Amino acid sequence: MINSILGLFRTLHSFLVIALVVMLVYMSVSCLGRVVATVATDRPVAAGSNTLLWNARSTHGTKVPPGRYLVKITAAAESGPQQQIIVPLWVSR
Repeated sequence: MINSILGLFRTLHSFLVIALVVMLVYMSVSCLGRVVATVATDRPVAAGSNTLLWNARSTHGTKVPPGRYLVKITAAAESGPQQQIIVPLWVSR
């Protein structure tokens, strides 16, 4: 369902079906325990290429410190199947 290319603050997705997408950014040291930013929550996307952007800010609007983060993208199709990917991301300032 998901094909992904992750750049520094941009991720491009190609969905095979219509899906609802959740994109969360975690501090790497927290092992997916602490969410730093919620980029999308149940965002409907069409089949085909889609782009989600993260501005390197926390959910509270502050710049995140430099370091390694994990981006978790979950896509759930209307028919029920769900897929997840977790991709490392480095932020430098």
